[in-house]
Amino acid sequence: MARKLLVLAREIGLALELTDIKVESLVPKSLRKLKSADDFLEKLKDYDKEFALTFAKAKNTGCVLRFVAKVEGEKASAKLEKVPTDSPLALTRGADNIFTFYTKRYQRPLVIQGPGAGAEVTAGGVLADILKI
Repeated sequence: MARKLLVLAREIGLALELTDIKVESLVPKSLRKLKSADDFLEKLKDYDKEFALTFAKAKNTGCVLRFVAKVEGEKASAKLEKVPTDSPLALTRGADNIFTFYTKRYQRPLVIQGPGAGAEVTAGGVLADILKI
């Protein structure tokens, strides 16, 4: 998500690098250097209660959890956030991508929403690029 945000930030004229984006990973620090997927999945269970509590707190305040990337001024971030259920961000499903942005002209956000590429579309795009080469 940070890379997608970097592309968009550069398109609106910000001179950002990936290291300028503050990312709060969903993966606990203690699990980031594990070598095997089996070890990772086994140890991830230790965090189920903590995540369930975070989920319940969001639900109890009328919110859902979404991983949100933002550009505010010249600062960029990507992190898990509580989002009100009436927010456009709450309407995403599965691999959807959604962009909301604000302008001086409109008092509410403008929204662009659609499916993320996913494995098949990405593979098709790579193959098309290879064939062009």
